[in-house]
Amino acid sequence: MSRNEQGMVYAFRLSASRMRQSAAKMRRHGQTLDALALVRRAAEQEDTPAAWLALAEELRLTGNWEAAAQLLARVMSREPEHGAVWLEMARCLEALDQTETALDCAYHQLRVAPWSPEGDAARSLIARLEAPER
Repeated sequence: MSRNEQGMVYAFRLSASRMRQSAAKMRRHGQTLDALALVRRAAEQEDTPAAWLALAEELRLTGNWEAAAQLLARVMSREPEHGAVWLEMARCLEALDQTETALDCAYHQLRVAPWSPEGDAARSLIARLEAPER
């Protein structure tokens, strides 16, 4: 380091994956709103369907199902066959008591990725939603 560079402060930009890791730690410590804000910053920084899906999952975990469903609809419009977007939408719609639409989304997830962990989760969601009332 040269003599002229000593004491200089350089801006450090946290990567989106580091932000999500920090958000997970915050959530475990009960700082859910701070975690949500950090995941939102990560999604805005990356601007990929996976990043927005992570934000939708965070919204769902905080109980904000309507906002999560709206965000998932935007992700679906950009990339309808991405990862677990249909499964997340099914979970949100189940929480919003829209059982038939949730079933449609879960079945679509099975068509997209039948032999994946998301497909397994979709199968268990379908079994729970189609179970006869007791």
